[in-house]
Amino acid sequence: MAQAVHLQSLDEDTRRFVPDEVFETEEEAAETLEFLIGCYTSREGPLVYPVLLKDGTYIGYVQAVPFDGGTYEIGYHIGRA
Repeated sequence: MAQAVHLQSLDEDTRRFVPDEVFETEEEAAETLEFLIGCYTSREGPLVYPVLLKDGTYIGYVQAVPFDGGTYEIGYHIGRA
């Protein structure tokens, strides 16, 4: 998964519109994935769910960011390819 996240993050649109989601190395992507997986136990950080094609190919994600009062902000990112 880290390799797919890393490669998709290098897209020129990702660099332009969401530069904080660009991972220059696969290791950077793996560290971020590890952090995001840890958010499921605390429920304090973003809850990020991968979007996969039927064949298992990673194409993006959907996220829910919790706010006070039990509300969430929902967002998504689907790669250009």
